[in-house]
Amino acid sequence: MALYKPLLDELGITYLHYITLMVLWEENDQRVSDICSKTDIDVGTISPMLKRMEKLGLIVRTRDTIDERIVRVSLTDKGYQMREKALLIAYRIKACFTQDGLFEKGYEDMETITSLLNSLLQSFEICNK
Repeated sequence: MALYKPLLDELGITYLHYITLMVLWEENDQRVSDICSKTDIDVGTISPMLKRMEKLGLIVRTRDTIDERIVRVSLTDKGYQMREKALLIAYRIKACFTQDGLFEKGYEDMETITSLLNSLLQSFEICNK
């Protein structure tokens, strides 16, 4: 996350804002519970974060028309327009890893490392149960 911080600071958002926005850019107008499950952010963390995002003008929270207990989250025009700038972050991060030959094969090397890290995380989860 530290690698992302200066890039996200330029946009005025945090890493959690960024991943929440990515989920909404993929599919707008989602329930808070769906965003929680897709981002692995707990409800106690996401609720105040969504309030801050709403104050920044990135999202709108509304009650579901059928079940008022359900809160839905949608992008505002400002939140949707931020997508173009945010997409550049992935390219800038990749550039950090591909310069100096760290990942000579680019995405192929990064996919291998990502796969290994995911396997490692799954092993930790199994051990902690």
